[in-house]
Amino acid sequence: MSRAGVLLLSILLTGSAVGALVLLGGRAPSAPAQGYAPPPSRGAVSPAAGPPASQPEQEDTFSLEYLDRFFEELSKDRYLVVTVRQFVERFSDGPIPSDKVVVILRHDVDHDPWTMLKIAELERRHNLTSSVYFRTRAEYNVLSENVSAIVRLLASWGFDVGLHYEDLYAAGYNATLAADYFRLDLEIMRSLAQVKTVCAHGNKADMPLGNYEMWELANLTLEQFDLEAECYLTALPIVRSYEHYYFADNMGKPQRWIDQVRRAQTGMVVYVLIHPCYYRG
Repeated sequence: MSRAGVLLLSILLTGSAVGALVLLGGRAPSAPAQGYAPPPSRGAVSPAAGPPASQPEQEDTFSLEYLDRFFEELSKDRYLVVTVRQFVERFSDGPIPSDKVVVILRHDVDHDPWTMLKIAELERRHNLTSSVYFRTRAEYNVLSENVSAIVRLLASWGFDVGLHYEDLYAAGYNATLAADYFRLDLEIMRSLAQVKTVCAHGNKADMPLGNYEMWELANLTLEQFDLEAECYLTALPIVRSYEHYYFADNMGKPQRWIDQVRRAQTGMVVYVLIHPCYYRG
């Protein structure tokens, strides 16, 4: 069996995972903490999500019902909701519409593609689409019948389906091997959907190198892979060129999404990162 065949077989059998970011030239700009989302305890809410014991019960922002109301808010004329790909295509050279709050809606499917489908159905009910990044080395098998059906369905609905790559970590921080892994992982995702954007995964909080550093270490570019954007090294610098907010539920940190977008002023960008594994209902 060829080396590529051995690597592909290893991926399909082990289901391990990795992610990276995009080289724009020179040292990569500093990025915020990657979307690291450890799996929540089965049948329990992340402790960070609960109200203090001495205070009255607060609104559950980790419910699908709350997300439904958030998406209803985003469907108002005040907002222009875009995927990562749409944002880069439309606003790389500006300007942001002065009468809109531009909202980038993104999901990292770290552990839970089934809840992601429920969230996508809610978004579709409100005529919204988002960027959705699936791992190929996760606890779920992206090529299994049920998960691959979710990937294909979201792509058919017009969602920006991408690869949540983690190859530098999977390769033991060997950049050359990581590049080989990335090619295979991208090929796997492209067997299910058109992939034009990718996003680095944070495998743990204390990684010595971020997966995005693969691009510089291996001397890779997006153009080599017919990719248009990478969430941190392509999209984020553009976001930072405008007045903006960046909100994420990393590590199960609760976010009052509705309040946050309401306080944004028109002419601003709001970047929203939601991990499906924290939501229920």
